[in-house]
Amino acid sequence: FFFSSRRRHTRCREVSWARRCVQETVLAHNTLLAHAHAVKLYRKLYQQKQKGKIGMVFNSDMYYPKDSTKEKDKEAAIRNLEFQLGWFANPIFVGDYPDVMKKRVGKRLPVFTPEEKEMLKGSADFFALNHYQSNLCEEGDCPKDGDYWCDLNVKNSYRPEWKKTEIGWSIVPEGLRHLLVEIYNRYTKNAKVPIMITENGMANKETTWEEAQNDTPRIEYLKSYLENVELAINQDKVDVTGYFVWSLIDNFEWMDGFSTRFGMIRVDIGEVPLRRAKKSLAWYAEFIKSNQQF
Repeated sequence: FFFSSRRRHTRCREVSWARRCVQETVLAHNTLLAHAHAVKLYRKLYQQKQKGKIGMVFNSDMYYPKDSTKEKDKEAAIRNLEFQLGWFANPIFVGDYPDVMKKRVGKRLPVFTPEEKEMLKGSADFFALNHYQSNLCEEGDCPKDGDYWCDLNVKNSYRPEWKKTEIGWSIVPEGLRHLLVEIYNRYTKNAKVPIMITENGMANKETTWEEAQNDTPRIEYLKSYLENVELAINQDKVDVTGYFVWSLIDNFEWMDGFSTRFGMIRVDIGEVPLRRAKKSLAWYAEFIKSNQQF
């Protein structure tokens, strides 16, 4: 989540080379260690009494080779997953950074001590996942100049037939299923912990209330993604125990504010009523109430 925009990448290039080389990896490293210490403290002092569970939320797209016959594209897709998801999930479920990161980042990637590895491994009672889109991957042409994007060195694109949300993210329902299978095989099967989908949803074109109230594209999105979660559970035997729509209400979406609409409830600042339910809210409520299956 430190590297979600090209704007961040541009700023990275404007600072000194030495600082650019280490800042992302040090931030992530310290985040992981802070997480491990917090989990250790919670388990020691509070978990037995509170019966709570603790973990970390991971954000990840699904990645496919642009050309499945090309080894470089296959490697690029795997590398993208390792650099985004594996960067944080590997230390928590395996005990160290992915090998491809060690190789490509080299000495700029901090090293865990044996004690830190032991503290990190197993420091999650569940695997929480935020997922929104999928990408096609091919080998990039970035010079090896010591920042995150050039260490990764992958070009992402979409299939022409993939639909997109209002903010240009791809709609690939089967991507969530495939990602759940990847996570299960890589991490949660051996750890014997469940997966919770903590964010999944779409930004719809809703300039007016008339557009917002009949948000059929959002219903279609949620239905198709939930169908693929069900397939992952029933056919692939992935242990998924929770799903949360992003979002219940229109949220203040970073720099976009309320111009980007993710909610099932419309928010109009300064208007009466302030909040109004969209069609998707009624559909989702009925889906939950009826314990519906596809």
